[in-house]
Amino acid sequence: MNSSYYKYCIVPQCKSTTIKTPNKQFVYVPNNKQIRKKWLKLARRDDVHSLSTNSRMYFCADHFDATLVTS
Repeated sequence: MNSSYYKYCIVPQCKSTTIKTPNKQFVYVPNNKQIRKKWLKLARRDDVHSLSTNSRMYFCADHFDATLVTS
């Protein structure tokens, strides 16, 4: 995955982008249809069923517990 792409967080009400918050980490939402659907539901996206399974989607690091991610 090329890190030079413009990224924005798809969580509703989140304003994080690679332009506004260039030092913030963005996590790629998996393409697997079942996993992606779970992630989008957890993000409270109302349009879960209408979003593409092929498009690049990201959550910013604000929506993860860093203590659970690092090992």
